[in-house]
Amino acid sequence: MPGSGAVFAVAELVVLVAAAAAFAYSTWGKILLVRQGKPDWEARLEHPRAGVANVLTEVFGHARLLRYPYSGPMHLAIFYGFTVLGISVAAFFWEGLAGSPPPLTDGHAWYHVSMNLFYVLVATALAFAFHRRLVLRPKNLELSGDALLILSLIAGVIVTDVALEGVKMVRHDTAFPGAFVSMATVPLWTVMGLAAGPSADLAYAALWWLHAAILLGFLNYLPYSKHLHIMFAPFNVFMRSQAPKGALQPIPGIEERESWGAATLPELSWKMLFDGFTCTECGRCDDWCPANQTGKPLSPKKLHLDIKHLLVQEGLKPAGAEREPIISDKRTKTDEIWACTTCRSCETECPVGNEHIEKIVEYRRNLVLTQGSIARQPQLALENMEKRSNPWGLEASTRMDWAKDLGLPVFGQGAKAEWCWFVGCAGAFDSRNQAAARALAAILKAAGVSFAVLGTEEGCCGDSARRLGNEYLFKTLAEANIETFKKHGITKVFTACPHGFNTLKNEYPQFGYAFTEVLHHSQLIARLLAEGRLKLKDGPGGPVVYHDSCYLGRHNDVYDPPRRVLSALPGVSLAELPRSGDRSFCCGAGGGLMWAEEHGERVNHNRTKEALAALKTDAKGRVATACPFCLTMLSDGLNDVTGGKGPKAADIASLVAERLDGKTVA
Repeated sequence: MPGSGAVFAVAELVVLVAAAAAFAYSTWGKILLVRQGKPDWEARLEHPRAGVANVLTEVFGHARLLRYPYSGPMHLAIFYGFTVLGISVAAFFWEGLAGSPPPLTDGHAWYHVSMNLFYVLVATALAFAFHRRLVLRPKNLELSGDALLILSLIAGVIVTDVALEGVKMVRHDTAFPGAFVSMATVPLWTVMGLAAGPSADLAYAALWWLHAAILLGFLNYLPYSKHLHIMFAPFNVFMRSQAPKGALQPIPGIEERESWGAATLPELSWKMLFDGFTCTECGRCDDWCPANQTGKPLSPKKLHLDIKHLLVQEGLKPAGAEREPIISDKRTKTDEIWACTTCRSCETECPVGNEHIEKIVEYRRNLVLTQGSIARQPQLALENMEKRSNPWGLEASTRMDWAKDLGLPVFGQGAKAEWCWFVGCAGAFDSRNQAAARALAAILKAAGVSFAVLGTEEGCCGDSARRLGNEYLFKTLAEANIETFKKHGITKVFTACPHGFNTLKNEYPQFGYAFTEVLHHSQLIARLLAEGRLKLKDGPGGPVVYHDSCYLGRHNDVYDPPRRVLSALPGVSLAELPRSGDRSFCCGAGGGLMWAEEHGERVNHNRTKEALAALKTDAKGRVATACPFCLTMLSDGLNDVTGGKGPKAADIASLVAERLDGKTVA
C-alpha cells in the first residue's frame, strides 16, 4: 500500500514512467504530423517579447475568454484551479515514491486552505460547464462525448483527491487545519466503519490507485482529444504572427512556381496544421462569423477540424507522396472558401491563437492561380483590374472625371505637396463614393491641407485581387503604384478607403516601399478638428449610428477617430450599434465579395436591420460609415429594407462637409 516501502515505490515508478512514455509517444506523433507543413519558424520568432506578452494576457490572463461573461470566468476558474491543484498532484506522487508527504504540505494550514478553496472553485466551475453543455447548449458548441468525458475526468480528480485527504485524516486519527472540504467527508468514512488501522489503509490504497489511474488516464487521453489545446494553446498563442494584422503574406518566388496556394496539407505551413490540433471546438468563431450567421456554408471551426481530421487520416507520408486534396466534397468545400469576407471576427474571438484568413486565401490562391476556378462575377472584376486597373472596368483615362470642376492639384502636373491623397477606385468611379470624395476635397481645402492627387497615374491598390486569391495580379498592381510613388517622391499618403489604407500601410512594405505616414481620412479629419483647422456650423439634426469597417477596425485597430469626428458635429446625437468596435458585424463586401453574388440572407440586410433598430427607423437618422464598400452595402441595404423611405447612409466626410456651409451633400 502507499508509503509502505520500496515495493510500492518501484511499482509507482514503473507506472509513472510507462504513462509518461506513452504520453510522450502520442504527443510526439502529433508534432511529427504538424512538421509536414512548410517551415516558417524564423518569422514567428522575430518578436519573442510580443509572443510572451500574448501568452501572459491571453493564456494566463484569459483576455479573450473573459469577453464572455458566462463561459469566460468558468474556464478561468477551471484553468487556475487545475493549475494550483497541480501542487496537490505533485505532493501525491511524491508521497507514493518517498513514503511521506513533501515538506510544508500535510498539517500546514496554508496548504490545506489553498487546496480546499480550489476544490470548491473547480467544482463550482465544473457544475457551470455541465449546465452550459447539457442545459443551455449554445448553437455552435457541440454536445460531444469527448468534452463530457474530460469534464468527468476533472471531476474525478477533485473527488478522489478530497476523498484521499479525508481517509488520510481517518488513517492518522488527526485533523488537518483548513481542510474544510475534506474534513466534511470524515463522518461519512466513520459511518462506513472506517477507523485507523487496516481498513483505513486498504481504503487509502484503493483510492490512491484510483486517483493515479484518473490522473494518468487524463494525461494520456489528452493527445487524442480536443483538449489537446491544454498543451498546445500556449505555444500557438506565442507563435501567432506578429506581422500587421491586416497584412496577407506574399508568395515567395511567385514567378518561378508551377503551382500556387495550398491544395494539400504539406502546402500549408506548420502553424496552419498546428491550428488544427489546437482548435478547442468552442464555436466562438462561428458565433461571430457573418457568413455563418447568415446561413452561408462557412464554419471557421470546421475549417480547422477538417485539417485535423485529414492529418490524422493521412498520417506521416514521405515527401512527394500522393495526397488527398483539402478542398473536396468530403471536407472543406469550395463554396465555404468563397463565403469568407475576411472580416477577422473569427481570429478576434479565437482564444487559442488560430489564424483563419491566411488559410482561406491560400486555398483561394490555389483555386484561382493553379486551377483557374472562380465564379464569373469576381473573375470579371479581376479582368477589369488587369486591363483597366479598376474593378468596374471603366477607362483609366476617366479616373479624374469626378473632380473635373474642383481644380485639385495633381502630382503629374507639377504639383508639390506634403500629402498624397490616394483617392481609390470607389472614390473615382462609384457615384455614391464620388460624392463622399467631393466632400473630402471640400474639407481638405477648408482646412488648408497641403495635398495633391495622382490623377490618372493612380491605379487600383489591389486589395480585392489579393483577397480573391490572385496574388500575381496584386503584385503587378502594387508594383505599378509603387513606381508612381517613387517617381513623385511621395512619403505621406492618406485615403478614405480602409482597404486601400490597410494595403498601403501594411502590405506595400512587403514590396520594398514604406511610407513615413499613412492615414485613413477619419484620422486626418479628427486631427484637423483637434487642431482647430475646421470651423463647423449647425447641420441636420437627428440620431447617427456609426458602423465600424472591418478593415479599419479589427484589421487596424482604428476605432476612436471616426467617433471623435462624429461627436464633434453640431446637431449629431451619436449612438452605438449593439455589435460595434472589434465586434462590429461585417457589411458583407470584404475579401473581394463586393464583386461576388451572395446567396441566402444578405449580410448587409442583417446589418441594416440592426442599424434601423438602433435608429428606431427614424427617417432623419443616418448610418455613418468610413468605408466606400460599407457605404455601398449599407445604402443598398437601407434601400432594400425600407423601400428608400427610411434613414440614409453617409460617409463621415459628407457629414462634416455639410456643416462647412450648412448645405446637405449626402
